[in-house]
Amino acid sequence: EALPASFQALVEQLRKKIPAYSDQRMLLELEHLAAQLGDGHTYILPWAAERVTSNVLPLRFYLFKDGLFVIDARESYEEYIGARVDRFGSVSAKEALVLLSDYISRDNEMGIPWIGPLFLRFQGAIETLGASNGEKAMLEFTFPDGRSRKQSLDFVPVERLRGVPKLVPSRISKNPPPLYLSDVQRTYWTKALPGNVMYVQFNQVVNDPSEPLASFAHRLG
Repeated sequence: EALPASFQALVEQLRKKIPAYSDQRMLLELEHLAAQLGDGHTYILPWAAERVTSNVLPLRFYLFKDGLFVIDARESYEEYIGARVDRFGSVSAKEALVLLSDYISRDNEMGIPWIGPLFLRFQGAIETLGASNGEKAMLEFTFPDGRSRKQSLDFVPVERLRGVPKLVPSRISKNPPPLYLSDVQRTYWTKALPGNVMYVQFNQVVNDPSEPLASFAHRLG
């Protein structure tokens, strides 16, 4: 079956823009093409590139009800953990997610708040928003103590990612993490709770090295 004419038109438009786009921007634009097919499982992941090193901000974002926040950071950038991201260049964080929604392969609208914050780390996305000069990104933050700061940040090579990273326990809280954040790296696991209750956490739809998914499902049955 032939691809839609609208898709073919986008391909031709992108072909003409290749000389003007950086490799980082092209990684995102290829995902943009995949997203137009309307299937959440048809995608080109910018962080999976092998011939081009994909660059990201040294921060991890998560979208909460009260805004986009930094939930983790590379070494020497830990001071940003807990800060709210207000702007990427002149674009508000809320508007940035709207602008990038067309670049996200998804099955429903929940894909935008789930995957959008991850895409906002990538240099190609920052360039699309006009918030990068090609070497650095300009962001505006509000810190927990109320301070606001505009900051120029370097891009760094992307770390190895397995799927879409999950919410992680806070590194600045003195309290123990809630149960659902206590082991987000393990593929799936169980824990016996008081009252003859079994807690089950399923983090990723892949086989765990210590127990295949079929065996885990059988054990639950």
